Amino acid sequence: MVFFDLVSLIEGIKYSWLNAAQRNAQIGMVDAELGVQRDTGDVYRYDDPPGVWNVFFNLQDGFFSTAVQGEVLFRGPAVWQLLPPGNPGEFLQTQGPGADVQWAPAPGSGQKEAFFSPQYSSTVNVPGTSVRTRPVTSNASFEFSFVVPGDFSSLVSFVALANPRGGAAGSGKNIDLFSDYGANGEQYNHHSESDVGSTYNLGNAGQWTTIDISSVLTQLSAGDRGGVQIDHQNIGGIVDYLGLLLTYT
Repeated sequence: MVFFDLVSLIEGIKYSWLNAAQRNAQIGMVDAELGVQRDTGDVYRYDDPPGVWNVFFNLQDGFFSTAVQGEVLFRGPAVWQLLPPGNPGEFLQTQGPGADVQWAPAPGSGQKEAFFSPQYSSTVNVPGTSVRTRPVTSNASFEFSFVVPGDFSSLVSFVALANPRGGAAGSGKNIDLFSDYGANGEQYNHHSESDVGSTYNLGNAGQWTTIDISSVLTQLSAGDRGGVQIDHQNIGGIVDYLGLLLTYT
């Protein structure tokens, strides 16, 4: 692949034509000279042999006026394109000839998990098992604490691991979520979010399921510490909570 900067390209343009007719009438050119055809925005390179003008670059592909910091210019199937900025820590990955480049996780930096168990000591066993959980009744709430790992880059998912009993199973369960969190040196409620009125499908009684709590954790950063309150709104029974599971890159 040949790399060049746009300024050098423009400074290297020797000829300028209004249209194809003027380009075709050009004389005196030598190999590798450049010219721009203004009605199309195409920059042509003269290749000799075989003595023809070939399109080298197009100035009107449209990406210059909309480009933002962090975007990457690459050649697509037909025109030059911009790859939107990737996530922190990602690397630019080629996929070989005939394929676009893309952002990808750094080698060895795949998804990771962090588990946070209930902080209160009043946990009980899921009935009939050796699993220790925190039971929350039909119209009660509980607060879970967490500390985001220092190698956190971006959120994949954040869920509560739940096991419904009896009447708590099934769909349409109204559960409100609240959060307060912040980094070291910030107020405990530097970020304070809520999700009220959402309903969840808790699946079958006695079977593990997850409750997505990411809606109240939209500003997470490495090192944040805080908590999430899960507030049942008369959901019909007890849910046993094993804890919270954070998946991240």
